[in-house]
Amino acid sequence: VTSGLGSIVFGSFFIALLAALAYLYEKGSESRNPCVRVIVLAVLGALAYIFKIYNAFAFVFVGLKGHSYLGAAGQMMDLISKDGKTAIATDEALHDVIRLCKMVGVSVLVLVALLCGYEYSILDDFWLICTCCLIGIVVAFTFLTTFGRVLEASVCTVFVAFEEYGPQMKNANSELFETLEQMVKPEKDEEGCC
Repeated sequence: VTSGLGSIVFGSFFIALLAALAYLYEKGSESRNPCVRVIVLAVLGALAYIFKIYNAFAFVFVGLKGHSYLGAAGQMMDLISKDGKTAIATDEALHDVIRLCKMVGVSVLVLVALLCGYEYSILDDFWLICTCCLIGIVVAFTFLTTFGRVLEASVCTVFVAFEEYGPQMKNANSELFETLEQMVKPEKDEEGCC
C-alpha cells in the first residue's frame, strides 16, 4: 500500500511539474520575440504529451505489477520501444473518441435540461433557461470526464496486458486477443518489410 501511495504522490509531482511548465508557457507566449514563442510552444507541448503518455501507462504498471512509479519507467520504456507507434495511436484515437462523446453528451444533456424546463413550464424566465442549460453542461462534463478517465485506464491496461502478458491473455480471452493481434499485426508486418 505504501509503495502505491508513494507512486501516486510521485505521479502527482509530475502533474505539478506540468503546471509549472504551463506557467513557463504563459510567460514565454507573452514574449515579444516570435521565435521564443514558437520554441516555447513546441518544447512544452512535446513535454506535456510525453508526460501524459508516460503517466497513462506507468500507472498501469504500478497497478498490475506493484512497481514503484520510478520502477515503472523501465517497463514503460520497454513497452514503448517494443510497440510505441501503437501506444501513441491508441492514445490519440482514444482521446478523439472521448472528445466526441463529451460534445455529444453535453449537447444531449442540455437538450434534456431544456425539455425538462419546458415540461415544467419554467422556460418563461431567461435565467431559468440559462440555469437549465448550465446544469446540463455541468452534469454532462462531470460524468463524461469521469467516464473518459475510466475508459483511458481500461484501454491502457488492455494494451499493456496484450504486450506484456500475450499468452495469458490469449488463454483467458482468445477472441479479444485475436482482435488486438489483427489490429497490431499489419503494422508490425509493414515495419519488417522496409
